[in-house]
Amino acid sequence: MSAFPSAAGLYLRFRSRIDAWLGGVLLLGILVSCALAIGLLLQKGIASLAVAPLLAAGLSLWMLVETWYGIDDKELIVQCGPFRTSVPISNIRAIRPTRTGVSAPALSLDRLEVIHSTGTLVISPSDQVDFIRALKARNAAVEIEPFEGVRPLRGGQ
Repeated sequence: MSAFPSAAGLYLRFRSRIDAWLGGVLLLGILVSCALAIGLLLQKGIASLAVAPLLAAGLSLWMLVETWYGIDDKELIVQCGPFRTSVPISNIRAIRPTRTGVSAPALSLDRLEVIHSTGTLVISPSDQVDFIRALKARNAAVEIEPFEGVRPLRGGQ
């Protein structure tokens, strides 16, 4: 967890937990995309096709290094590569553990489902304990559902 400046002041920033297998798959995809791009660059007449695998590699790398969750006094900010969304903290109703494999701005299956007034958001902060504490400090009404059948909360990995 780190503090970073925002337009409204400082916010807490929590990096995404990264499962080793998922990080490995992303890195393998980046390497394969780069190798494909190099192969295309060496071919006469089709070198321009190298743009697609290079874009795919760049997007994967961006998501790998820039997936994080910020909390300021008013919002939960979710950043995943070039994609950003936010939820007013006052709209957050509950947090519950999940291991869903649904597509989400999360690089781990050790996830939290944030239930808010307009839907849900699945995230994977590396320090779940401090993340939940920070949200509860800003909205005491947030319900924390028990972590039964899911790995227990743990901090600071």
